[in-house]
Amino acid sequence: MDLDSELVEEKIRKYRVFKSCSQSTLMGLCEVANHPMSQARLCALASGFSGGIGGTFDEGTCGALTGALIALGFLEDDEIKIKMDAKKLWWNTLRKILNELDEPESVKKEIYAQIQKDIT
Repeated sequence: MDLDSELVEEKIRKYRVFKSCSQSTLMGLCEVANHPMSQARLCALASGFSGGIGGTFDEGTCGALTGALIALGFLEDDEIKIKMDAKKLWWNTLRKILNELDEPESVKKEIYAQIQKDIT
């Protein structure tokens, strides 16, 4: 499913003013996709991921990423495609985080390679 990324980002920013990253991401994606579940129910569903899984904040899985992964399950019926899209989302998020680090390119590549090695 292709969604207007600018509209999705706008909706997420709107919700982020008063909701967590996981809640605002799930609510924004589902609103743009016209998912029938109520915003209150989506908010409740994602609330356990506020601050990352288990409230781990900077040391765990990002709440925005978990909200997006939940949305994938709502918006796509094909389980194989969900898994492929989830992997792509995770790696793209990692690349974006690494690109924002104030480290030499060689260090970023080393971190990326180590993570790839650790999870495969």
